Amino acid sequence: DVIMPLNVGTYFYRVRVLNGAGEFSAPSPEVRVVVGDFGPNVLSEAANYPNPFDSRRQNTVINYTLSLDSDVEIEIYDLFGGLVRKMSFSAAGAGGQKGANDVTWAGTDENGHKVSKGLYAAVIKAKAGGPNDRVIIRIGVIH
Repeated sequence: DVIMPLNVGTYFYRVRVLNGAGEFSAPSPEVRVVVGDFGPNVLSEAANYPNPFDSRRQNTVINYTLSLDSDVEIEIYDLFGGLVRKMSFSAAGAGGQKGANDVTWAGTDENGHKVSKGLYAAVIKAKAGGPNDRVIIRIGVIH
């Protein structure tokens, strides 16, 4: 059951099926749903899941909401401020379109090597300009 109306925000849903024998299926992959007005901020609702993540077994999904199509850059830094990875996305394309965007990071550097376990900062920048066009999230990598 879904309780309506939902508050403005981002929600993640998984679905499981209950069969006639009373057993549940495995949960579906998470689905992200953004409810409400995008507001005045160009970039909002930034997060990643899972967090922390084991880069040997899975990827993490960086998600954010854009109030308009925009070129986007995501730069991932280690704790010493060293640039580990840079990703760029074009306006109106995957990663740069108005609404919810999901970008996968495999926990690798620019050369495709797995990063060390630890804490990383992902700087998400929307090039459209305007209020809140830059957000920083923290990503944990475990092994």
